[in-house]
Amino acid sequence: MWRTKRGVSVRHRSFTDRTGTGWTVSEVTKGLPTFPARRAPRAFALWLCFESSGESRRLAPVPAKWDDLPADGLEGLLGASDLMPIAG
Repeated sequence: MWRTKRGVSVRHRSFTDRTGTGWTVSEVTKGLPTFPARRAPRAFALWLCFESSGESRRLAPVPAKWDDLPADGLEGLLGASDLMPIAG
């Protein structure tokens, strides 16, 4: 699924890890300017964002075909991600 806000597109999935924690993982991308010779804007991936009710993590660079991985594959990427402070 894709969401767009202020020129930033986000593709996301949800999964549950082995401990029963629910996670949303999102691919955050930023669109590049569209020039007259181009019909569609290009985008590049910035990072994957993993969010649960009490934790936020980030993984860069974005692995190819991450959105095709099963839950245990996403959990492996979660284990390789960096803990981020939660705003609020």
